[in-house]
Amino acid sequence: MINWFIAALPAPALPVWDSITSAPLLREFAYCAGRYSAELEFSWMFSNIDSDQIARERLAMISLLEAVTPPDKGPEVLHLRLVAKVAHAELLTRMWFGTGPEEARIAQQRAEVEIAHCRALILS
Repeated sequence: MINWFIAALPAPALPVWDSITSAPLLREFAYCAGRYSAELEFSWMFSNIDSDQIARERLAMISLLEAVTPPDKGPEVLHLRLVAKVAHAELLTRMWFGTGPEEARIAQQRAEVEIAHCRALILS
């Protein structure tokens, strides 16, 4: 019943990218930048969401990400961002357009937990 949540989590990076996956801050910042991108896109669709705040937090996360990204790892980092963005967008889609209130509630809780984690990284 909740199997779709597994699909909504970022996929693990390929073993070829050991240097990326073994750098926890880099990985977390990349995932968070992707999550914020999904949040920002959804904020544009729904006027009751503060898109300016999300945009500021996204830019702060991208700055953190750029600070820890090795020059030769741009494509791998972009891949991690995109994987996280797609996964988070799936949560938001289920939250807004899910098949029922329980599915929407679970998706909303998961999305909020993920963004709260990202926000904590910015504030720490």
